[in-house]
Amino acid sequence: MIIGIDLGTTNSLVAYFTEEGPKIIPNRLGKHLTPSVVSIDEEQQIYVGDSAVERNLLYPGSGASVFKRDMGSKKEFKLLNQKFTAEDLSSFVLRALKEDAEHFLGEEVTEAIISVPAYFNESRRRATKRAGELAGLKVERIISEPTATAIAYGLYQNQDQARFLVFDLGGGTFDVSILELFDSILEVRAVAGDNFLGGEDFTNIIENMFFSNFPKIDKSSLDEKTLRYIHKQAELCKLSFTEDKSATMECKINDEVYSYKITFSQYEQACEDLLERIRQPIKRSLNDAHIRLKDIDKVVLVGGATKSPVIRRFVSKLFKMFPDTSINPDEAVALGTALQGAMKERRNEIKEVIWKNFSNLSSSKVMTLRSKGTHHKIMRTLCTKNILESLLSKMFLCIKSMSALPTRPFDPNIILYIHISTSNTAYNLVMQPVSHTLFLRTSKT
Repeated sequence: MIIGIDLGTTNSLVAYFTEEGPKIIPNRLGKHLTPSVVSIDEEQQIYVGDSAVERNLLYPGSGASVFKRDMGSKKEFKLLNQKFTAEDLSSFVLRALKEDAEHFLGEEVTEAIISVPAYFNESRRRATKRAGELAGLKVERIISEPTATAIAYGLYQNQDQARFLVFDLGGGTFDVSILELFDSILEVRAVAGDNFLGGEDFTNIIENMFFSNFPKIDKSSLDEKTLRYIHKQAELCKLSFTEDKSATMECKINDEVYSYKITFSQYEQACEDLLERIRQPIKRSLNDAHIRLKDIDKVVLVGGATKSPVIRRFVSKLFKMFPDTSINPDEAVALGTALQGAMKERRNEIKEVIWKNFSNLSSSKVMTLRSKGTHHKIMRTLCTKNILESLLSKMFLCIKSMSALPTRPFDPNIILYIHISTSNTAYNLVMQPVSHTLFLRTSKT
């Protein structure tokens, strides 16, 4: 069985495909979310998840978190007297998820699909794959998070042509992706984001408001354990917010109880600077995709931080529509990776879920894949696995042969044809070097 893993900055999840569809695998504590936190003790015992979070509260300096931001870099994290890279720490999280899956399924798990942000470059994707291998997994595919979200929501099944915006606000990062569906091709048109903006920043707003309301509390004199406790209470206060009610934050500091009541309007106003930071990547992505705000047909929310009423109200006002939250924002990416794993296994059930509304690529259909980011776009074309793999293989040979052509610049009359055949259909891949355009035409054999 191939499992799907959402390796998140703040939390990670693992899922698998059943006859009833994709489902989240709970960890051994019965929770769907496993904090992406690692801790180590004096005896070199590794702790992952909630146990690592608790240890970090008791033993500051023994753990690390949000290391996904440094995936693929040479940065080292010092845990007690040992140093680890983000790749090493991620492998510990992946191994814990693998063991949780094996415990739940009652069988050995060796293969996985792992999701990464769309902006991850090749080195960061390779590092993620190596982390999976260190965890004892054969990584069948690295899939971009917006693509996994699109699969989970079945965005490609809605209509022949549409534009979607995936709004992904996690605990520590913000990503926005614009996807376009045209003639059964789902393509990521643009990505943007802020690698240092997430739910934690909205928690810090409440924490700062708390200290501002009690100036007699000297923050600099508090120890690390007390500061973490206050931050935790601020997070609980944030989670208790609704648009109609206020929330109360209570902390016991030096045997004295401090209670601070915050209204929703006060909190929303205090978040204005953060909301402006969110607005900027959205503008950039729209500009990169050469579309306007009103051209977006649907907005999908992903990431735990999007549960906040501040975020949902902001998105609704900005796009003048209610976002789609029909799938738990925490779980959408993981469910999409599980579906991708089922596709990889060629599960019969997945055909009914995924392919029922797809074009059969009849002779009247032409699928165009522009060579700018061609590999990127083909990986988001949800065609059948055998056609996709054959197309990729032939395409790379095509590009290689093009680079060897003696004519410089490319002769506009040079056209390369590649024939791909299946049991009853012939696929002809045509590349015109001057326009760098790929065409896939089909005809019955």
